[in-house]
Amino acid sequence: MMSEDSSAAGTDNRPPKVPHDEHLDSDDDEVLEDYTIPYDQYLATKDSQDVPTEASPDPPSAIPPSAAYMLNTLSELTTQVEGHRKVNQKQALVNATLTAELDRCKLELARLEHNKVKLENDQVILARNKQNAELKQETESLKTTLRNKEATIAHLTCETKTVLSEKKTLGG
Repeated sequence: MMSEDSSAAGTDNRPPKVPHDEHLDSDDDEVLEDYTIPYDQYLATKDSQDVPTEASPDPPSAIPPSAAYMLNTLSELTTQVEGHRKVNQKQALVNATLTAELDRCKLELARLEHNKVKLENDQVILARNKQNAELKQETESLKTTLRNKEATIAHLTCETKTVLSEKKTLGG
């Protein structure tokens, strides 16, 4: 009776039993929790451990079938992890290359936009300079016309005075 109370109170070292309907594979999870370590910890201790990754040339009866399966699975997973690591390295290189290319393209785009604005400004300046030259030419033409008209007016005024003076002398 005492052992039932102590196990019910959780004073023994075993984990509490989980009802079968709450967690279907609790036995598998307990085994996984007991034999699972974080990957970082695995990498840190990988080189210092003397864990065989292949079946030794000892007689086949020396390695139990479950251990051989686990060693085979470990070997396959190690190969897969190494393959994934190589793919990740290649992808990291591709990402770095593409990031550098993107930065170069952004700089080129900024340079092109600056040149576009500069070109538009230059075109506006050229159009204004052309318009100013045309206006200057038109101003000079108008000044010439005005001088000619003033000369004509002066000439006509002089003729008018001459005619009036002759008219006064004649009819006078």
